[in-house]
Amino acid sequence: MSVITEMENKAEKEAVNIHCTRFYQIPDKPMFTGLIKISELLKLDQQEQLKVAEFSARTANSPEEGYQRAVESTRAKRFGRWLATGNNITPASILLSIRKEDVKNDNARCNEREANVTDSFGLRDADSVDLRIQPKCSIWIVDGQHRIRGIKELAEADQKKIADVNIAFTLLWDLDAVEEATQFVTINKTQKAVRTDLAERFVAKMYKLRGEASIMADPNSPIFKKAPWLTKAMDVLDTLIDPDRNTVWTDKVLLPNETRAKTMTVTQSAFTNSLETMLRPKLGPLANEDSYKTCDIVDIIDDYWNAIKENCPVPFEPRSEDHTPNDYALQQTVGVSSLHLLLTMLLNDFKGVLARDRETRTRQFTELLAVDGIQNIDHWDRTVEMEDGVKGGKWTMMGTNQKTFKVVSDKLYNEIRKTPAYKDLIEKTKGS
Repeated sequence: MSVITEMENKAEKEAVNIHCTRFYQIPDKPMFTGLIKISELLKLDQQEQLKVAEFSARTANSPEEGYQRAVESTRAKRFGRWLATGNNITPASILLSIRKEDVKNDNARCNEREANVTDSFGLRDADSVDLRIQPKCSIWIVDGQHRIRGIKELAEADQKKIADVNIAFTLLWDLDAVEEATQFVTINKTQKAVRTDLAERFVAKMYKLRGEASIMADPNSPIFKKAPWLTKAMDVLDTLIDPDRNTVWTDKVLLPNETRAKTMTVTQSAFTNSLETMLRPKLGPLANEDSYKTCDIVDIIDDYWNAIKENCPVPFEPRSEDHTPNDYALQQTVGVSSLHLLLTMLLNDFKGVLARDRETRTRQFTELLAVDGIQNIDHWDRTVEMEDGVKGGKWTMMGTNQKTFKVVSDKLYNEIRKTPAYKDLIEKTKGS
């Protein structure tokens, strides 16, 4: 027997056959539903065929980028224990996907069953099929990774107990990775909460790949409507926090699937949402892509924050016994949102006047921001004790909603308008 024949025979033995029902919700896009024994599911796992497209912030925009949240081990174990009692059922289907490349390469094959066969309920079984899944075929877990992880951990303790238990599944067929991810976001946004930061990452990626057409994936969803400016905001953030740039935002932003470190002061979503007024198409002062590339926007925001640091340095200092960055609202949601709204106002006032030279522009920002509302550290201090015994400074006690951000930015803007630096720049705009 040749080596090739032996390999083919081994592949046949390791192949998994699943009897299921094929159906269509839209033409030319079949789906399959049925039951799979846990023993077969575990076989697929042991052969390393079950895969999760998990997002990692550090592989963003790489071929390995995914869209899934990280598995929470505690949650998975809880499901395993629940199933192990033998008195519980899991009627909800796990959602799987076999992608285009495996269908194209015949790693997964749909075989028609004999027509006019009836099932045990006496119903015509004409659309029943057999799926033959080869060992080299990847099966992507779109929804249900915690259940599968819980089953796996339970099986490690007592596989015999659950080997013959059937799990309901629905299988997507012949989709590419983006189409598959679209299903994940749609399911989770309509049926249960999905982490906003992960959803935003996916929307930004899809917009890059498919442009305006991606918005039509769900034209009524606010998150898809954000795509044109959110995509740019995500690029700005990723560049701004790049360790090689060493900005005031390095290690300060909590990204998807990361554990919050003591240095982190704001979430990805809060930061990117704060950039909307600057980047919104047709309205934002930095929205014109011909005038402002991502690197230009990053430089402006970086210069602006260096000027803020110059005027109020303590919140930016490394963690010490006396304080942490999180003791101050300056780089938290209220600070970021209010100060970026303020930056939008200043950019609208000084179009064509702010210097392109970064050193000069930083100096201009520093002079503009030399006002009590920014310089007075007590305004940003969450720990300072006020006269009435209440802890928290002026800007920390107002909440974290859009109304608050507008109030804070307006107060700061009114202070700035009274400064000689602002008046000088306004005079320059009249002559430009």
